[in-house]
Amino acid sequence: MSVAEYLKAVRRYWVVILVLSLLGGLTGYLYAQRLPVRYGSQSSVIVIPGRGDTTVELVQGSNYVQNLVQTYATLATAPVVLDPVIESLGLDETAGQLKDRVTVTAPLNTVIIDIFVVDATPQGAQLVADAIATSLAAVVDSLSPSGSDGQRAVRLQTIAPASLNPAPVSPNVRLMIVLGLVAGLAIGVIGAVLRTVFAARLTRGSDIEERTETPVLSEVPAMADRATLLSSVLTAPTGRAAESLRSVVAALRFVGVERRQRILLVTSPSPAEGKTSISLALAVVLAELGNRVLYVEADLRRPSAENQTQSTSAVGLTTVLLGDLPIEEAVQAWGPPGLDLLLCGEIPPNPIQLLSGDRVKEVLPRPLRTTTTSSSTAPRYFR
Repeated sequence: MSVAEYLKAVRRYWVVILVLSLLGGLTGYLYAQRLPVRYGSQSSVIVIPGRGDTTVELVQGSNYVQNLVQTYATLATAPVVLDPVIESLGLDETAGQLKDRVTVTAPLNTVIIDIFVVDATPQGAQLVADAIATSLAAVVDSLSPSGSDGQRAVRLQTIAPASLNPAPVSPNVRLMIVLGLVAGLAIGVIGAVLRTVFAARLTRGSDIEERTETPVLSEVPAMADRATLLSSVLTAPTGRAAESLRSVVAALRFVGVERRQRILLVTSPSPAEGKTSISLALAVVLAELGNRVLYVEADLRRPSAENQTQSTSAVGLTTVLLGDLPIEEAVQAWGPPGLDLLLCGEIPPNPIQLLSGDRVKEVLPRPLRTTTTSSSTAPRYFR
């Protein structure tokens, strides 16, 4: 498929895509409402070398603590740091469970460690973040080597105590809604493209032109549930349905210019798809344009023209094919002047054999003269 075809598929199913997008956004919102509310708080500590009396000591100390920052960041979530926090605050959880609520980061090229904690309450997040910073400083102090004077080589100092943040950090309702909208949009677009690529039904004239080399002469609009195409053409000669059929007739004049078409066959792959309505309405339009038209109902399995035209089908095509009557006596006038009907007649038990016999070739292909005159100059049926 080309880009234009993809865009065409999206335009065709834009309503479905819009609905799926809205449903995705609604799903994201409802999912966010089901998630527990969490609050966050952050404390920051700095790693400071214990000695710095001279420039050389400052440089050495700076390089030393740079190498220890990542180690201390990992140490912040270790049980040796978290167990004292659980004991001092009386938390009902293990060090592993508390670790899941703690995020420790060390910004690149700094000696700062940020400790972020989430909790069910803003106060709980604040207390835990400060407690971890204090516990980490105590553990580092106990693990850091000391000099001859007893001074520790490294110490931690809190530079930003945890603050009380009343706004929840999760769930992010806006993000969930946006993700839902995007997911719904993606599903809608992918579904529209797949439906177009793997569509088994041809629903538009453009579908036929894309998949075959057959030109589409016109498109006839679908009728309401209780209306038929024939009744629409008869009751509204200037309506949309009648005009679409006139466009078919106008297009037929340019088909086979060298040899004028006299026989029109209307068929469909499945029953009840409108063959009778189309062919009868087309016959009416052709007759209104001054043609002599003979409507032949060759559907010998499920004929329906009798119901639509309110005509009798006691005598018809089967009567002619069996040789009981000549075709001139089996046709009956109906509708506008110039239109005659040759209905099905009695439904045969063997329609295939009847229609494939030699009798059909003898009756239908030859030009038929009007039943009202036997003059050799009488106009012929446009079949």
